[in-house]
Amino acid sequence: MKKLNPLKTIAAILLVSVITSYGCILNPDSGKEEIEPVDIDWPDLTVPEHVVDTIRLVYEHFNQATENELMSHYGDILYDDPDQVFDYVWNMQPDDVALYGEVMLREEDIAGTWYLLDNSSALTLDISPGSWGPAEDVCAECLQTTRTYTITTQLDHGGEIMNLAGNDMRINLVIGPNEQVSGTWVIYIASDLPSI
Repeated sequence: MKKLNPLKTIAAILLVSVITSYGCILNPDSGKEEIEPVDIDWPDLTVPEHVVDTIRLVYEHFNQATENELMSHYGDILYDDPDQVFDYVWNMQPDDVALYGEVMLREEDIAGTWYLLDNSSALTLDISPGSWGPAEDVCAECLQTTRTYTITTQLDHGGEIMNLAGNDMRINLVIGPNEQVSGTWVIYIASDLPSI
């Protein structure tokens, strides 16, 4: 199996797909079989680890839940500033900045994640356990954690089947209170860290 950085591959696939298949995005007939509903016990986001649990569940049930259900819960954990000033951002690691820019915005992350989920026939995401510490440089109540994660997928990109197995990658998540839903946590910043 070819070893690639899934983030780079996903970003490239997403860009090519949007450019080359714009008409297909508007076509409601995807040719996919109807998904039978699965009862997923989604976390209520009242404790910090719930944001990580939600990411795990989205990937775990990638082919067992509807786009609306998966992306609704995924979108719920990414901070959506009502004033559109401080929305969630994904900071690219320094090696990726020249290719993809410094940040991936909230809507880009949601679209890229859905592309991966929708076009994978096999998909696993492993995220290491971790602890939470203060991130007072972002906000007084903010917390942060650094985790290791690996994505492995069999992805159908326009009929070309790609088997991708990522190396262990590191991510720093900064979470804070969700002012739109009192008592819940959301991710403010995700930063892809250089490999050790």
